[in-house]
Amino acid sequence: MKKNSNFLLIGLLSISILLTSGCNDQQKEVNTVDPWDELINTEFVENYPTAESADRLYDEVLFQRACQVVIWSLPATALWAMKKGSEAEFGVGSNVFPIWKDRLSAETIVSTPNSDVVYGMGYLDLKLDGPTVIEVPPKLQGILDDFWHRPLTDVGFVGPDKGEGGKYLILPPDFEGEVPEGYFTFTSRTYNVFVFWRAFRD
Repeated sequence: MKKNSNFLLIGLLSISILLTSGCNDQQKEVNTVDPWDELINTEFVENYPTAESADRLYDEVLFQRACQVVIWSLPATALWAMKKGSEAEFGVGSNVFPIWKDRLSAETIVSTPNSDVVYGMGYLDLKLDGPTVIEVPPKLQGILDDFWHRPLTDVGFVGPDKGEGGKYLILPPDFEGEVPEGYFTFTSRTYNVFVFWRAFRD
């Protein structure tokens, strides 16, 4: 029985190798044109591109710019998706601040979380609410980001309150009024603001 099993295993491996080899041959046949070789060998006549070469180069420029649009928009689109997901699950409003019951895992759909802290995440809408005050309790570590993931400030241990807690006044981009005293005041470059806090268990 063991001998027959060995023959069966060898047969299956042989078939697998043949199929893989065939797929690789087909792949080589399909990918006969290397786009980089094509660009390198774009025709220039007396240092001027031909009409066909100019069209090909313009296509490449547009493609590269489209790639950059996708890359540079990732911070904003990721935050927007997290905001919409939170609102669908917990409700809408700057006063809604979900706090995770447990540490996060690899299954949590959140951008780059850590698994050794407890998170709270909220979203401000300065267009709707105007200037907004956030009261930060002691012994926190967190950030306030605009919706391009650009930092407004840290809060907590490494923020201006130095872990003692305090009131943060967040102003919208177009705010022109008088700024009151007694707050840690920051102006966001976007109307939406990401409130991202970490808490530590004793």
